[in-house]
Amino acid sequence: MAAPVISATVISKDGSEVQFHHSVTDEAGQCTLSALQQALTKMKTEVNAHLTSLVDAEKRSGVEATSEGDLEDEDVSSDGTDEKCGTTGDKRKSEEENDSDKKVKVR
Repeated sequence: MAAPVISATVISKDGSEVQFHHSVTDEAGQCTLSALQQALTKMKTEVNAHLTSLVDAEKRSGVEATSEGDLEDEDVSSDGTDEKCGTTGDKRKSEEENDSDKKVKVR
């Protein structure tokens, strides 16, 4: 009988797959909760490291595109404010602004 195994597959945007497998047995060959916990912890660490490397590679390619002039934003200054209207790039309203929009004033 095959040993119990947990597995995960990460499929990147380009379609490439990376598979992770870990045995769920202890030194005695028994499937225990402790062995499952250890296998899950190891797998989580490996999957997170792989995902981090994918994100870092994507960031690097974005930086390269920016340095080539493909992704320029001329209206935003280095401090993040929009030079045309003096606001930051974040267009979301604060909770206080949202709450004031919902209040009805009765006179």
